[in-house]
Amino acid sequence: RAFRWDWTGASDAHAVGAALALPRDASGCTLPRWRVQDGWLTPERSWTVHPLAVKAPILRFGNVVAPICAVRRRFGAKDRPGAGPGWCGASEPSLSPGLARLVEIPNAFLGGKDGSALWQRAPHCVFFAGEVTSSGAPPPDWGDAAANSGLTDKDVVLQSEPEDTITIESALLLFDAREGHKMFWHHQTESVSRLALALCRLFDRDGKAASDLPEQTRNMLSRAVILFPQALTATITALLQRGHATTKALERQRRLRAYDWSAGRVYSIRAAFV
Repeated sequence: RAFRWDWTGASDAHAVGAALALPRDASGCTLPRWRVQDGWLTPERSWTVHPLAVKAPILRFGNVVAPICAVRRRFGAKDRPGAGPGWCGASEPSLSPGLARLVEIPNAFLGGKDGSALWQRAPHCVFFAGEVTSSGAPPPDWGDAAANSGLTDKDVVLQSEPEDTITIESALLLFDAREGHKMFWHHQTESVSRLALALCRLFDRDGKAASDLPEQTRNMLSRAVILFPQALTATITALLQRGHATTKALERQRRLRAYDWSAGRVYSIRAAFV
């Protein structure tokens, strides 16, 4: 379905596939079963969504869409002045909330070889699928037990406290649910862009959290470590070598931390941000 650009169908198939692998024992859960959460905007949720005011990264498509718009107008199509970039008649958008989100998840757990599994235990019993899981094809070993052996004994890992648990008070997770960092295109468009958004929008040059966030969120984010997949190490090293101020400040404060995996290891995070 993803190869056919059937994003809705691919997203549904992904959620159903993930749900089949979740524990059947729902003891202590509010609902009678574990559930897969695809996206963040469910009305009743155990997490908080903070809209971020950012400027859309695809602003100047005018030269590309202009010939198309001329043909459309010739055949009577009307412009859409209020639409986003790429639509006929669209103006360059100003800073507006909703183009990006910071999601705050209390009492979260992160696991799997590449940090691709994120969940909340009872009473919530939610397995998070992220928000762009179906916008492209997963890597060849996606979902393979050998590749993610940390979750092979899923009932134990998802529902109890493994012996090898790393506890973190507050962390910003560069969460990559479908392991896009394994493929060059998605590594750049998803993983690297997610890192860029975090460094440019969530922190100032001194590593302090953005001033427009709620005070409690800002305080936790100002102390948070940035937990990133190993594949982003080269990008972060390049930023440090080029003297990027925010990256250097976070490095001085020892808040940049590569995801360190071993079989069965789980990160327990009191306040997770994705």
